[in-house]
Amino acid sequence: MTANGITENKNQPQTMVAGVALFDYDGDGYLDVFLVGGAAIPSLVKESPKYWNRLFHNNHDGTFTDVTEKAGLAGAGYGSGVAVGDYDNDGWPDLFLANVTGNQLFHNNGDGTFTDVTAKAGLAGAKLNGKKMWSVGAGWFDYNNDGLLDLFVVNYCQWEVNKDPYCMVKSGVRGFCHPNHYGPLHNTLYRNNGDGTFTDVSAETGIASHFGKGMSVSFADYDGDGYLDAFVANDTTRNFLFHNLKGKKFAEVGIQAGVAYAPDGRARSGMGSDFRDVNNDGLPDIWHTAAPRLLYSEPWLFEQPEA
Repeated sequence: MTANGITENKNQPQTMVAGVALFDYDGDGYLDVFLVGGAAIPSLVKESPKYWNRLFHNNHDGTFTDVTEKAGLAGAGYGSGVAVGDYDNDGWPDLFLANVTGNQLFHNNGDGTFTDVTAKAGLAGAKLNGKKMWSVGAGWFDYNNDGLLDLFVVNYCQWEVNKDPYCMVKSGVRGFCHPNHYGPLHNTLYRNNGDGTFTDVSAETGIASHFGKGMSVSFADYDGDGYLDAFVANDTTRNFLFHNLKGKKFAEVGIQAGVAYAPDGRARSGMGSDFRDVNNDGLPDIWHTAAPRLLYSEPWLFEQPEA
């Protein structure tokens, strides 16, 4: 099991559950399990093995073996999410970790081990006002149709350890603050250069112009123009739908498309999403999940009308 730091200071990351990936890392035809781990607070460091990320190898008999150390995937810092993709087209799935602290990219060596190539790839994480943004999730997709997987990183809110506002609950004791108490962030888009490195193209593509509190991203070509578009589920701020303009730029069209808000016109506490054809009419729809009613939200479906 993995863990995250618990303190009385009600640090916002304490409210988050971490990501999981099911993928066949060793090519034996069986899905293995990767769990993202947190870190101690206030250090935001994996001070002991209880904070490690964990990789469990599928033994083909209903049991799993912890191979974290052998694989080199214990990780560093405070983890949030994970995305699987073969970014170098070598036939082996690689792992990107979205973290509160520095993000990480692990290259699958094809022999049961992984190498941290974050520094070479340039994927440690974008900054806002000189501070690394809190990344909660990510997704691999080829936005410019060059045959290489690019990376969309979802960033959440502006936060610093032990500097959360002091929020009171009805009983008069300190509680965790509503996301409205934290500033929004923009997301990050990295173009795959094809040589093991990536370039941050968030500004030039228009992604960085839109600030929200992202929790997840999903992809589909919703208008059939041959280019993948991106839907971002935001927590307490309106959702984003980034229309891909021929692999050059993105236009945010969530309001026009009718996916920015819930049917009652309010922003919800968006969490997860899936972007696919749920009713087999040939058009990708958006299944959007959100936090419980406590945060004024519930799941709903955006169905794309037939032309």
